[in-house]
Amino acid sequence: MKTLRLPLVFLFGVFAMLIRVEAQTLYGITGAGQSSSILYQVNSTTGAIVSTIGNTGLVGITAMRFNPADGLLYAVTTGDRGVTSNLYRINTTTAQPTLIGATGLTGGVPDMAFSSSGTLYAWNENGDSLITISTTTGGVTPAGISGIDTYQTGLAFSPGGTLYLKSDSDFYSLNVGASSSTFLFTSGQSLSNMLAFNNAGVAYSGLRTGSATDLFTINMTTGDATLLGRAGAPFSALAFSTSAIPEPSTYAAIAGMGVLALAVYRRRRS
Repeated sequence: MKTLRLPLVFLFGVFAMLIRVEAQTLYGITGAGQSSSILYQVNSTTGAIVSTIGNTGLVGITAMRFNPADGLLYAVTTGDRGVTSNLYRINTTTAQPTLIGATGLTGGVPDMAFSSSGTLYAWNENGDSLITISTTTGGVTPAGISGIDTYQTGLAFSPGGTLYLKSDSDFYSLNVGASSSTFLFTSGQSLSNMLAFNNAGVAYSGLRTGSATDLFTINMTTGDATLLGRAGAPFSALAFSTSAIPEPSTYAAIAGMGVLALAVYRRRRS
């Protein structure tokens, strides 16, 4: 029995490392209407606030998302009402922002989404068009999709790589390569400017109601909206955490450790 203990503990450690890669936390932030942007951790099952992380010291954050390329949280302040629109990184422990650069946009940025390769897409309400934002400079480039009259816009990639756009209760899929959009359904539930997917492919959105937010999941096949609960803060954006995508060498090392543990086990048994 003693010869089994070390290999088994080792293998459990390997499995724990793999599970941690998939672990996620839901974050919400305030900022609609040029209000203070306060970062929260949210229970993704009940919608309740788990903790108040802190005040960013900024106003008007209406879009935020984790970058799968580096695992960090990025956010954009809206350019409405004469306020300069900027791109920031947000520390998820202290809520402190780091300025990356000005986007140069004069319209609002209601939501944004990272592709699996780390390209940052956003929706520009000045002209209703899809753009990309440089995570190095904050500079903006047109992404070739426009013509959708949007309101309370949400933008998010599913785990399968499909880019979805939400305008109030209307949902679309966007094909960046073909510069085209496809209307999918109307959910029947009015929703504010937020859309996010977890690793399981479940879509989340919310409706600001005064000083609170009703959190919903959206069935992306039927359009049905299911109320999870109410958070005691008026969120302007939602984002699920993501670990930085490991290099292939990291996966190889994990697999190698598993093989080594099995080899030790077999040798001791023989």
